[in-house]
Amino acid sequence: MIIWASSPGCWHLNVNLQLSFSAMSCAPNSNPILIAGAGPTGLVLAISLLKQGVPVRLIDKESTYRVGYKGSGIMPRSLELYYLLGFLPTVLALGTGQTIRKTYLPNGESTTKELIDLVENTPDRPFVHRQEAALRDHLEKTFGFSVELGTELVSFEQHDNGVKARLIKKTPDGEQVEDIFDTPYLVGADGAHSVVRKLLGLSFLGGEKFEVTMVVGDIWVKGLDNGYWHTWGDRINGMITMRAFETHDGRFNFMVAGKDVDTALAGSSREGFIQTFEKITGRTDIEFGDLIWLSVYTPRVRMANKFSEGRVFVAGDACHIHSPIGGQGLNTSIQDAFNLGWKLGLVHKGLAPPRLLDSYSFERVPVVAAMLDKTTELTKSAFALKPGTVGDAVKRPFEFRQSPILVDDFAVEGAPVDPYRSGDDGMALAGDRAPDAPGLRNGDTETSLFKLFGSTFHTVLVFGKPSVAGLDGYPKDIIEVLPLAPQGSSESGDIYVDSLGYAYRHYDVVARGIQFVVVRPDGVIGALTKSEEGLLKYFKELLL
Repeated sequence: MIIWASSPGCWHLNVNLQLSFSAMSCAPNSNPILIAGAGPTGLVLAISLLKQGVPVRLIDKESTYRVGYKGSGIMPRSLELYYLLGFLPTVLALGTGQTIRKTYLPNGESTTKELIDLVENTPDRPFVHRQEAALRDHLEKTFGFSVELGTELVSFEQHDNGVKARLIKKTPDGEQVEDIFDTPYLVGADGAHSVVRKLLGLSFLGGEKFEVTMVVGDIWVKGLDNGYWHTWGDRINGMITMRAFETHDGRFNFMVAGKDVDTALAGSSREGFIQTFEKITGRTDIEFGDLIWLSVYTPRVRMANKFSEGRVFVAGDACHIHSPIGGQGLNTSIQDAFNLGWKLGLVHKGLAPPRLLDSYSFERVPVVAAMLDKTTELTKSAFALKPGTVGDAVKRPFEFRQSPILVDDFAVEGAPVDPYRSGDDGMALAGDRAPDAPGLRNGDTETSLFKLFGSTFHTVLVFGKPSVAGLDGYPKDIIEVLPLAPQGSSESGDIYVDSLGYAYRHYDVVARGIQFVVVRPDGVIGALTKSEEGLLKYFKELLL
C-alpha cells in the first residue's frame, strides 16, 4: 500500500521502483511542455496534450522528415487509442489489412496463408505505413500545429519549477542559433540514442544481442502482385520478404535475413540488394527502380532502469529497444505516450498532484519488461533458436493490474500477474483494457461505450442507482458520469439501457455486485468498486 504525503512536494521512483518523497516545489508552469523527437511517440503525445488544451513545443533535430516504411503493424490496442484521439479514420484509410503471405517454394510452386491467426472479433476483444506523415497532418489540420524541424536538444537543467533546456536551431543558411527554453516538463521521445536519457543519467540495461542481422528498406518494383506479403527462402539460412505500400504505386518494403546471407553486400547499395534478391529467389524477371532507403539492423534488447526522473521523462525507443519480430515496438511506444499524456495534462493544468506522474514509470516499466521477454522469445522462435509462435504477440494488448493509483474491490492481493495476459481470464479488473459494449440505447439513440469514452476525461459507469453526489466538487469537464440500466429496462432520461447486455456481462456486474467502473482517459479501467466509498477513494488520490 502506498500513502501519498499531504505536504507540498513530489514523489519519485528509484531504480528499484520504490517511491521516495522530496520537498521540491511542484508549482504549475504555464509554458509549453517540451517534447524532443517528432516520431510517432512524440506526435501522439503532442496530440494527447493539445486535445487537453495543454501547450506543447515539439522539436526534432532533423532538418527534413524521415522517409521509409516503418511500424507497419498497428495492433488492436493502438487502434483503440487512435480512436480515442480522433485519429482512427485516417489510420484505417492508410491501412491495407494485408495479412496473406505468399511463400515461393524451391520447386517453383507457391502457397498462401494468413500471416497470423486472428482471434474472434468481439466487443470485449476487438481487432485492424506511413503514420508519421498522417499524424503530422492531423496536428496541422486539427490544431494548426507543426513540428519544429532542425532544432536539437543539447543539454538541460532541472530546478524546482521546471526545466531549462538548451537548444540549437539550424537556420536555412546553415547557421546554428542557441535557444534557451524554460519548460515545466521535458519528454525525450528521441529514439534509441536518446540524448535525454543519457543526460538524465538513466542506465540503458543491455540484454540479448541476437546473432542475426537484417537488411531493411524500400524500393520501387515492377512485376510483383500488390495483394500479398511475398516470401522467398527460409528464415534460418536466408529469407527475403517484400510487401507493397498501401498506395499500390510500385513501392515495396523489404527485409532480408538469415545466417547464410551476405548482409554486407545486401546492405551496401541498390545493386547489392538486387544481387542478394536474385540469389535467394532465383528470379531475374522482377524489375527494380530507385532505392528509397536502406539500412542494416542487428536486433538488441535494452531497457532503461526507469522512465522518469523529476520533471523529465523518456518514452518509446528512448527507453526500450528490441527485435521487430511481433510488431510491438511502435505499438508499445504509442501506449507509453498515451499513458503519460493524460497524466501530464492533469498535472500541468493544476488538477492533479505531481505525484501522479510517478505512476507513468511504475505502470509502464513492468509492462515493457514483459514485452521484451515476449519479443525475445518470438525472435528466437523465428530464427529456430527456440519454439514459439509469432502470432502470440498480436492476440492481446499489454495491461497492468498492480499500479498504485488503481482501486479494485475484487483484486486478489499477492496473486501473480502477467502483464501480457491480464484480462485473458475473462474477469475484468482494474488495470485491464476497458471492454466495449455496443447496443447502448437512450430513446431512439443507439451507441457504444467506446463512442462515449474520451481521451480528455474519466468515464464513470454507474450500474443501478447509487449516489454520485461525492463527485460534485470536481470539474465537470474531466469526469463524465454514465448511468447504465440492465437489459430489458424501461428507464429513460439520462440513463442508457444496456440493450444487448454486453456492459453488464463483460464487467460481471450482477455476480460481483459492482456499482461503479471508472475508465481512464487511456481506456484502462482505473477503478472497480462496490460502493461510493471506493469511487471517491480513486478520485481523492488522483485529483486535487
